[in-house]
Amino acid sequence: MAKRKERLKYIKQTDDGSFAYHGSHYRIVQSGSGEDQADTQKVLTGLVAAALAAGVFVIASGFIDAAGANKAFYVILPFLGEVICMFVIWWELVKLVYGKGKLREPEYKSLKSRLTGAPKLLAAFSLVGLAASAVFISRYGLGDSAVKTIAYPVLKALAGGAALMLAKTFAASEWIKE
Repeated sequence: MAKRKERLKYIKQTDDGSFAYHGSHYRIVQSGSGEDQADTQKVLTGLVAAALAAGVFVIASGFIDAAGANKAFYVILPFLGEVICMFVIWWELVKLVYGKGKLREPEYKSLKSRLTGAPKLLAAFSLVGLAASAVFISRYGLGDSAVKTIAYPVLKALAGGAALMLAKTFAASEWIKE
């Protein structure tokens, strides 16, 4: 209820009886650059590319039938965490891209906190999956399919790297109040 009141405090009735937003807008640009629309597009492109790469690696790792990965909680729980983080990241990026890099103040506050934490949490879940896979390989070997068993931790490492790149790209951007 408090979030709704927070969002509605920016909506005011105009003279003709309709309602309009009367608050600040924020636009994302590259750090240290001007207020050019091309800078907004560069940031959005970098964020979307890193999010897509992380998503492809997370989803691909879910399709690998590696040794020790079948129905194991140490594989399922980190993967679930990764999928939830990817959903949050994609949801926030869709809002950002749909608004062409420009958001209202309530959306800006929520997006900034979520896109700061979700990529780091995704990288942490990827690291847990990578560590669990490394422990399994060290204890039981590669199993019947060495390629699948090696591909799984590689994809986890790539997903974590892409998530950190997303976090770095977002941290390197600035928000301009309009």
